[in-house]
Amino acid sequence: GGCADTNRLVARADCTNPYLYPFGSECDSVSNLDDESVSTPKVQHATTVVGIAAADYSDNQGSGHELGDNTWTSGAHSSTWKDRSTSIAPEIELRFTGNMISSSGAAEAIDEMSSGGAKIVNMSFWYGGGDCHPAASGAVDLAVENLFDDARVPVISTDNDPNQDGEPFGACDVKGQAALPKALAVAALGQGDCEGDYAHECQIRVAAAANGGADAVTPNNVTRTGALTLVGLVAVDAALYRSDTDCNDPSSRGFVLDGLDGPYVCAEPGIGSSFAAPVVTAAAALVHEWAVDKFGPTPVDGVGRLHTLMLGMGDSHDLDEGETLTEQRTSRAERRFGMGRLKPKMPTTALLTSATLTDAAPTASFFVNASALPSGTDFAKCVALQHEDMSSKSVVSDVNLVLQNRTASGGACTMLGTSELSSITDNSHDIKKMAAYRSSLAGNCLRVTLDADDVAGTSVNVSLFCYASSEDDDEPN
Repeated sequence: GGCADTNRLVARADCTNPYLYPFGSECDSVSNLDDESVSTPKVQHATTVVGIAAADYSDNQGSGHELGDNTWTSGAHSSTWKDRSTSIAPEIELRFTGNMISSSGAAEAIDEMSSGGAKIVNMSFWYGGGDCHPAASGAVDLAVENLFDDARVPVISTDNDPNQDGEPFGACDVKGQAALPKALAVAALGQGDCEGDYAHECQIRVAAAANGGADAVTPNNVTRTGALTLVGLVAVDAALYRSDTDCNDPSSRGFVLDGLDGPYVCAEPGIGSSFAAPVVTAAAALVHEWAVDKFGPTPVDGVGRLHTLMLGMGDSHDLDEGETLTEQRTSRAERRFGMGRLKPKMPTTALLTSATLTDAAPTASFFVNASALPSGTDFAKCVALQHEDMSSKSVVSDVNLVLQNRTASGGACTMLGTSELSSITDNSHDIKKMAAYRSSLAGNCLRVTLDADDVAGTSVNVSLFCYASSEDDDEPN
């Protein structure tokens, strides 16, 4: 169990049966979820990650325990505390799996998540693999690729400044499985800055992020230096596991985990991309619920679809080297921010689809809207994700994304009787693409085209999400 806000994590227990102390009876032995054997365990990494995504105190689950609530004396907690402590997606279902001490155990656990039907798998860890290395090789790499192929979303933390250079514009250093093209890699923001001035100062927390920029090699053996941004999204990360508790002072422990004299919870503050990842994981659960209502379960649950939807939930934020102010990009991902800061949207006008491209049939086109866009529409964005399997190859396909602003014909969006007004192209050679309009689009049509210059293997599948709105993707800010 746990929760999302400051001073709010409760406890952790490693139980073979699906119960968590103090709300189940099967956790007779309390051990650290970090697989450390300690007599006085701390609320550490795993509980924090789970708590940010899934903790729920809305139905008085925390009654009778202090849980870091400095105003609590007995009984139930206040409504303010419960609202503040309940996590982003308290209704999601958690799955328990085996130990992940070894890479083989981790791979088996990931496979269990997929076979058990989990739609989103949070991985605030990595096993092996070099920095900035997109080719899949080890058992955990292949398990992550299989997750994606089974229509799951592997949300993976980028690690925290792996090069230890303190540079927000340093060399590519995304860690382990987060560098795989099929991973939704998450870096971290500086939360305090976001509270002060989201538009201008909500920037990368250098100590809790990594830089993308791996080389892409095309099937024609052309190297595109630094083309693979790797980072998918960035999100806030700060969390305190618990405060006002001294591990060496039993009188200040707040409550006892196993009903006996210890062990108890200790203070352990921390930041990191590990805690940004479950923010994205929880948001993905909420986006999935909206998308199923919008598009239906079959389109949303197709391979790569929810993953691509989440890439569309970035705010296309950018920060040029040496600058302090934000810019909104009109095309491409960015190697530190990926598709931008997490900013979920639920647009009315939207398209979610996929296409299979080959050398013989290298293009696919779609209208985003069937009829002319309504008054007030002044923003549109499309994102695309290539399903690049890296388990048997090291090259990636070269696919362009083109978003056209076209006239309507009698209020309808068809190729006959319409003409192109303008277009935006992402030809960045990345496996993630983005194109966005920030201008009046009322009365017009949006047409999006995927165009493959060079296909790796016999074909490449590409997922596509587009939407139009009266709000920019960073509003409200």
